[in-house]
Amino acid sequence: NFKLAAAPFALLPLPSNNCTDDLRNFILTFLRTGLMTMPTTSIQRCPEVDCVTTLDCEGAFSTLSEQEKQYVRCMSQACWAGYPISVRQVSEAALELLSTFLNVFAAGFEDVKNKVSEAGVSDDAFNKFGTFAAYCFGNGGNYLSFGDSKFVPNCSEEEFLRILDCCGVDQKQAARVCSEAFSLSSNVLEFGLDGKGISGYYSEGMTTREVESVESVVEEWGLMKENTRLFKTSERKYELRIASCEKRRGRTAQCVFGEVTEVYGDFSTELCAVRSALEEAQQFALNDLQKKVLTAYTEHFSSGNMDKHVEAQRLWVEDKSPAVESNIGFIETYRDPAGVRAEFEGFVAVVNKEQSAKFQALVQSAEELLKKLPWPEAFEKEVFQKPDFTSLEVISFGCSGIPAGINLPNYDVIRQDIGFKNVSLGNVISSAYKAEKVSFVEEEYQELYKKFAVRSFDVQVGLHELLGHGSGKMLCKREDGSLNFDPNTPHPLVPGEIVSSFYGPSITYDGVFGPLSSPMEECRAELVGLYLSLEPIVGKIFGFDEQEYDDIVFINWLNLLRSGLRSLYTFSPETNKWRQAHSQARFVILRKLLSVGDGLVSFLKIDGDTCIHLDREKIRTVGKEAVGDLLNRINIFKATADFERASALFNELSSVDANMLELRKEVIERYEARKVLVQCNVFEDGGHVSIRNYPATAEGMIESFVDRYVRNKELSHLMK
Repeated sequence: NFKLAAAPFALLPLPSNNCTDDLRNFILTFLRTGLMTMPTTSIQRCPEVDCVTTLDCEGAFSTLSEQEKQYVRCMSQACWAGYPISVRQVSEAALELLSTFLNVFAAGFEDVKNKVSEAGVSDDAFNKFGTFAAYCFGNGGNYLSFGDSKFVPNCSEEEFLRILDCCGVDQKQAARVCSEAFSLSSNVLEFGLDGKGISGYYSEGMTTREVESVESVVEEWGLMKENTRLFKTSERKYELRIASCEKRRGRTAQCVFGEVTEVYGDFSTELCAVRSALEEAQQFALNDLQKKVLTAYTEHFSSGNMDKHVEAQRLWVEDKSPAVESNIGFIETYRDPAGVRAEFEGFVAVVNKEQSAKFQALVQSAEELLKKLPWPEAFEKEVFQKPDFTSLEVISFGCSGIPAGINLPNYDVIRQDIGFKNVSLGNVISSAYKAEKVSFVEEEYQELYKKFAVRSFDVQVGLHELLGHGSGKMLCKREDGSLNFDPNTPHPLVPGEIVSSFYGPSITYDGVFGPLSSPMEECRAELVGLYLSLEPIVGKIFGFDEQEYDDIVFINWLNLLRSGLRSLYTFSPETNKWRQAHSQARFVILRKLLSVGDGLVSFLKIDGDTCIHLDREKIRTVGKEAVGDLLNRINIFKATADFERASALFNELSSVDANMLELRKEVIERYEARKVLVQCNVFEDGGHVSIRNYPATAEGMIESFVDRYVRNKELSHLMK
């Protein structure tokens, strides 16, 4: 019966011990911060159970030669040496949180459990504490890797602090860590600028206008932004921090808001460890191209020169069908509120030859399939550079989260003229689809969904990566002033007009479309997957008979619609902002297909639960037409650098009306937490390389990180 009084905070009574834990925590948070922080909801809670699954790679690893295993060991070391960078790109507080967990559990999970039990901490509270630690390790911090929203522990603050105290954590550190873990102030709930969120890419309180002002200087300097961060060090003084082993100060220039200085040496400690592992990998490289790639990587990480990373990626594309595949660097810009700075990631994986053969068959049919896409020939590349397309079994992936597929490099200068690689991460896909009750799917399709979910996703990933990200021409003016297209090209969307907008020299897609670039490109790739999955040749390539493939197409479309609805989880009504590019993309597709009418897609209420109804008989008619229309528009907007029309269309379809906000409540209530993947560690003992696997439990996840950063002397200095 506690009531908040309209009086100074000092006059509010302290909550009694009769309060529920949730209410007590809410009141204490209110009193501590002086802010009307809302009580924790399910969207902000760490899952209590079943949040960990195994990334199985033992079979793939066993097929390797001893030299290949040594190469995997070195590259795995490089990947995990860089993992703390991705944590710090969330926040320095996130790094301290993970470092504290490592110190707590260094003695062993069971020993810690027994110690805190003797101090009166219940098994339930300890298990919740351990699950939170495991979920933080799996997400690279205390923000969801897919959704970028903060999650908090399910135990109470009192229990959290008691566990830290039992394990000898300094009181001041414990207070900081506890505050970071439990704070639900409005400005820390998600990533953002302008005081609406946090970001390790920028100093606290950085505004969009300040960022844009500094970016103009960065562009004048001709610097790429992927490996940079921006910090305001004092009034009217900014540092553009560039990731490199070498530490030095560079140029200084003026922007609207003050003075900007280049500062090299950001993440120097971590990158020196990355470089050391890459240098060791040189002696085990499997061919000369890999040696050249490793050399370019080490030069890039040493100097911070992004041109060296571009060179490494150019060479990497030329290394066709290696037995062991890897990539490393500042790659994806999804988590930067401004959409230009990239998260550090690194992976090493083994090729699945049987599945890769299917993807290579898809590559051989690519030129035929490209002709089926809905845009005019002038908006497709003259020559399709047939890429390497492999199915991989991941051994190590050092990053905040592991994707199901990859299309790299992201550099347009390579993609447009030389080509790219496609990768499907087979053991990631299979780990993601475990037996479960499938939400928002009608009962009659539950078994069909479970039967074909993985196979349909294989098809979608293949088409998405190869012909989604791999298709389309960007119209541009070259450095010498010539155009890479006919200046009299008719505009497909504006009858009677010719194309009048295009990219200038050194102007990139990300530079034109900013935060819209990732969701729009992911939407384009997903649409290509839906559109081309209707081609019978695709089913034959993957080895399905006609009836089986008809079911797979249906489940593929249904799965994407379901993903679009569940994407509402990553929408923030408070800021009217999408927190995840893929989620926004899938919601746009859902909105488009709902708008078609004619019974193609609708929502049904069955026993109080919403289900998506997809009329499978209309997929190849009104469904294909609707997908083709949206796909054509987005591709033309991208090709012509038409931000104005693209943003108008995309913002309209991304908008969340009152009906969708109501559905969002149900999405949150029924949301199944995204599982985190416990990965193996690669060890050398007496010249023999082996892997250690861990159980799919919170204890297994924690133990894997203790082995990685406490017991591994070469990396133990990185997470302190």
